[in-house]
Amino acid sequence: MAVKSRQIGKVPRAWIWIAGLVVLGLLTLDVHVERARAEDQAGAAGPTPASVNRTNELRLRGWATRSRVATSGSVRIYFTIENRSDKRVDDIHLFITGQGFKPAGWIHLGVFAPGAATTQAVDLKALSETSSGIITARADWRVGKARSNTTLAIGPVEVRTEESLGLILSRTILSFFKDLALPIVLVLLAYAVQHLQQEKTSHEETFHAMLPRAHENIVRFLLPIVSSANRFLRYLPEAQKKDAAALQQTFYHLLSIAKGMHNCSRKGGGIFFTNIPGETAVSNCWKELLARMGTKLGDPNISEMFDEWGRIDSFTSFQKRFKSQTAITDEARAAFVAAETSFKGWIQEEFGYEKQLVQVFKDIMQYEIDKIYGPWYLDEPPVFEEDSRSELENLKRLRACPEPLRKALGDFERSLPAAKKTWWARVGQTWVRAYRSVGPSGNPPGKVNQNSGGESTPPSQGEPSKDSNSPPEPPIPPPPAP
Repeated sequence: MAVKSRQIGKVPRAWIWIAGLVVLGLLTLDVHVERARAEDQAGAAGPTPASVNRTNELRLRGWATRSRVATSGSVRIYFTIENRSDKRVDDIHLFITGQGFKPAGWIHLGVFAPGAATTQAVDLKALSETSSGIITARADWRVGKARSNTTLAIGPVEVRTEESLGLILSRTILSFFKDLALPIVLVLLAYAVQHLQQEKTSHEETFHAMLPRAHENIVRFLLPIVSSANRFLRYLPEAQKKDAAALQQTFYHLLSIAKGMHNCSRKGGGIFFTNIPGETAVSNCWKELLARMGTKLGDPNISEMFDEWGRIDSFTSFQKRFKSQTAITDEARAAFVAAETSFKGWIQEEFGYEKQLVQVFKDIMQYEIDKIYGPWYLDEPPVFEEDSRSELENLKRLRACPEPLRKALGDFERSLPAAKKTWWARVGQTWVRAYRSVGPSGNPPGKVNQNSGGESTPPSQGEPSKDSNSPPEPPIPPPPAP
């Protein structure tokens, strides 16, 4: 079972929802407050000062009710006209216009007797563009046959664009972050730091509690298995060449792997690492290897030898016990002879899949063992080497690899940290691959060389093809220095 670490820094979802609702409510409230404030400011602009114009016949006085108006609004203009002469004034007209406003048109006021006065109100509609200017009222009248006119300037009156909701919201958010968000962020940050510290402390306590148990399991069970796998792979090439001593060594170390896994499950050990993908990959590799051994060597033979294994802890003690005429039973001796004979024939066959299986099984177990001691080597954390990654990929591609094992290996591979390569290493690897894919004569390996009479020169042992007319193969250049 894996030693699972708790997820550090996981804030409870209830706190996130509460904080989100509070922030949303404050933002909504602030938007409404800001919009109401903007409307109040637009409406709170007072009237303009009264303007007065005197002529020989008329006295004109006017003012606007507001000095600031939104583009979608209107402003009311008041006019007072008084006839202060001793003559009658006929045909009085007013024309009101202003920058940023729609003209009101001519207003007919009629006839004013001496001393007569009136007050008129006119609403001017603001246009879409912003402006700030004077509202002009032009008055025309007639006394007898003589016509006269004058103008009255009112203002200035500002036409201002009405603030959109987006603009108000943006300004509100900025104001909110300036005034309220900083304290909230500090509170949440303090809570998160405290939560992280608690989680980290809990994780460290769990790790330190499990470390002695994991260390005992590694020393007692796992490291001997890794050691046997290493020796098996070391002696295998000579054993496949029918070297007698290497055959006996590989046979012993393969049985030692099986015996070590048998003891691991029977004597209180286990395959538990720091993550589940590693455990699953090792377990599936072992199941497949054990099934192959049972098929080739015979499950009854393996069981019989394990029953008589005793205190074997080296190749010498293994030879003495199973080659002795009195140390084991006749059944165990017969099982040993049968299994050894089957093994010699087995490794002379197509043994590539089994070799790959042992290699990947050993690499993953060694990597996961190193990871358990990772906190002691923070500067140089364990790395699953590129060669090991290649072996894993080769095993997944083999047709004999069953689907559960292929899936487990894929999950383990995805759990690995990405391999880090310097740029010059990547350039050098690309150069080597390109060179190996094309022979020194410029033709891919195994292709016909036109300069050699049309004969094909197949590659040997995966090397680039050569012919008599080709120049000597140049050495592979080293990767450029960083």
